[in-house]
Amino acid sequence: MQTHTYKGYTITIESDDDPLNPYPEWDHFGTFYHWHRRGFAFGEDYSRNLAGIRDLYNETIAGGGVAIPVWLYEHSGQTIRAGTHNPFTCPWDSGQVGFWIATKQEIDAEFGGDIGKATEAIKGEVNTMDDYLTGNCWGYTITKGDDLIDSCWGFIGDDKYCLNEAKSVVDHEEKRSLPLLAHAGLIA
Repeated sequence: MQTHTYKGYTITIESDDDPLNPYPEWDHFGTFYHWHRRGFAFGEDYSRNLAGIRDLYNETIAGGGVAIPVWLYEHSGQTIRAGTHNPFTCPWDSGQVGFWIATKQEIDAEFGGDIGKATEAIKGEVNTMDDYLTGNCWGYTITKGDDLIDSCWGFIGDDKYCLNEAKSVVDHEEKRSLPLLAHAGLIA
């Protein structure tokens, strides 16, 4: 938990222990196909159809799409990365678990056919899912004295973004309250 004082308000940043899963809840670019035998709470499960994922991979590449390998390290938790080689050093608890695939049609629609931008977008999707898996999820509460002003949860990734959003709420609250204070004669 972090506590910040900003313009007389107290902003508390806390870990979000029950965030929404961003894969089914948010829009995302491409689709994650995996063969993890215990499954994930996201993606398309091909654990019983390895030939199907091989065919899907071949069709995607032949059709001008992108298929980025996704790697898992699982030991007292899970973390994932995207890339051509396994970034984890433990050969027993890590390995390739699937592909994040974008078709040529998706790449054309989102990025005008730019494969580089599509690849970076897929890596961003994997990073977001990794933040979700590793608990890098945040929320804030804003108080002034004993009064709760606002709260919001479900920020996935850098907690600095959560803090900046809370500060923008305080800024808006300050602007909103100025005319009311002037009308009441409390400020000039």
